[in-house]
Amino acid sequence: MTQYFVKKGIQSSFESDSIPELLYISKVDGTHTKMPRTMHMHHDLMEIIYIKEGSGSHIIGDRHYHTKKGDILIYNKGVLHDEFAVPDTNMSTFCCGITNVKLPGLPRNHLIPKDHSYVLHSREYAAHIESLLEMMYWQISEEKSGAEEICSYLLRTLITLIMQIP
Repeated sequence: MTQYFVKKGIQSSFESDSIPELLYISKVDGTHTKMPRTMHMHHDLMEIIYIKEGSGSHIIGDRHYHTKKGDILIYNKGVLHDEFAVPDTNMSTFCCGITNVKLPGLPRNHLIPKDHSYVLHSREYAAHIESLLEMMYWQISEEKSGAEEICSYLLRTLITLIMQIP
C-alpha cells in the first residue's frame, strides 16, 4: 500500500469572489458538426470545447487551427470563433458554456491569455477530462437531484485540470 498526504492550506486557482458557473453542456455528434456555422462570439460567457472524435478546422480570434481528437479549445469571452469538421472524420465534441470565471491576472471569463494558443492538447489528461465532461453531461441531461452542485465542483475540477496542461 502506498499512502499520500494532501498538503495543507489549499491555494484556490480562482479569485475569492468567483465560483465558475456552468450555463450549459452539450454533446455534439458527427451529424451536427457537419452543419455550417457562422463566425460568432459570446459577450457574456466563455466556452470550453473538447474534441471526442474526429478532426476539424477552427478559427479562434485571428488564428486558424487544425484540431483533432483530444484537443481542448478555449473560446474566451469576446473572441470570434468558428468551426468546421473535416469531412468523413465524424467529429464529435463536448461544449460547455461557462460564466463567472475569474483567474488572477486575466479578465473575467478568460481562461488563457490572448497571446497563448487557444488550443491545448490533452495528452495524458484526455481520459480524465472526458470523464469529467461525461459526468457533467449525465448529471444535467438526466436531471439528477443535486446536479447543479455536483457540476459546480466538477467544473472547477475541469478548469483546474486544464490549467495543469503544459
